[in-house]
Amino acid sequence: MARRVTAVQAVAAAQQQPTAVITGCSTGIGRESALLLAQKGWTVFAGARSQADLAQLGQLHGGITPVALDVTSQESVAAVQQLVADSVGPAGVQLLVNNAGICTVAPVEFFDLASFR
Repeated sequence: MARRVTAVQAVAAAQQQPTAVITGCSTGIGRESALLLAQKGWTVFAGARSQADLAQLGQLHGGITPVALDVTSQESVAAVQQLVADSVGPAGVQLLVNNAGICTVAPVEFFDLASFR
C-alpha cells in the first residue's frame, strides 16, 4: 500500500526549511498550527496582537518568530509583510494561514462596512 504524503510533508521535503505565516496565533488553532509546523522543521511567523501572547509564542519553539499583527490594521499587515519579505528573501513563503478573525452571528444586512472591517 502506498504511503500518503500530506501537503505539509511534500513542501517540507522539497524545501530545506519552508516558511509559513499564520495569523491569530494567540490561542487555539493558530497557536497549535504554529507549534506543529515548527516541530516539523518549518520557520513560522506567528501573528498575535498582545505582547503577552507574543512573549509566550516566542517560548514555544525556536522555529517560531512572533510578530505583532493586527489584521484589521493595514499598517500592521504591511509592516509584517515587509518583515517577512526581508527575512525570507527570494525563497518566499510556502504557506499562509489566515486564521485571525471574529465570529458574529447576525444577518449581513445589519452590518455596515466600517463595522465589519
